Amino acid sequence: MADQSAVERIVSGHWRLAIMRERAAQIEKGYDAAHDDAHGREHLVYQAQWYAMRGEVLKAAAMLVALAEYDSRREAEGYRYMRHPDRAAGVPDGYSPGEGML
Repeated sequence: MADQSAVERIVSGHWRLAIMRERAAQIEKGYDAAHDDAHGREHLVYQAQWYAMRGEVLKAAAMLVALAEYDSRREAEGYRYMRHPDRAAGVPDGYSPGEGML
């Protein structure tokens, strides 16, 4: 099952259960933490955008939950993300353009 705290950081209300069910379905298909860790943050962002552009809002939201779970695992390992209004959220500290990040 999806990390409920990650879902709560993203959305509240009647969508919460639907998003958690979609994330659980993704995990059952093999798109679990190990898969996400193997593919990385950019892949999760891309997938969320891909679903959103096609109007699949529930799947896009579940991908954002996967992204929040991924970020939580990285932060627990000591990886810190820079938070700055002029840069995309989640860009690692010390990032410079051209390094293949977002």
